[in-house]
Amino acid sequence: GNQTVVGNFTSSGTYTKVGRVVTVTAVLTATTSIAGGAGTFFTGLPFAPSVIAVGVLVLNNRSTACWVQNFPTTTNVYINTGYSAHPQVEVTLTYITWENGYKLA
Repeated sequence: GNQTVVGNFTSSGTYTKVGRVVTVTAVLTATTSIAGGAGTFFTGLPFAPSVIAVGVLVLNNRSTACWVQNFPTTTNVYINTGYSAHPQVEVTLTYITWENGYKLA
């Protein structure tokens, strides 16, 4: 992603899929801090999004606009604005997938 990490970095995350709705939660931790700028936030979602979708990404209890984009070999999440340095970043993102669904013609 587009983060600056000071210190050792660890991350963990889970996802829940109900029908075609996917919710991803993650925690990014650094021994000193993590900060990020606008642009690619992370890649490799568990299911490809159905389309380019605009949504809300919650970072440390603050909402920021984001969008999810589907490429042939990867899925990327982008954020519109950066965030200041924190030792831990908590992320929640919900999006729609075509997995086990129907594509509209």
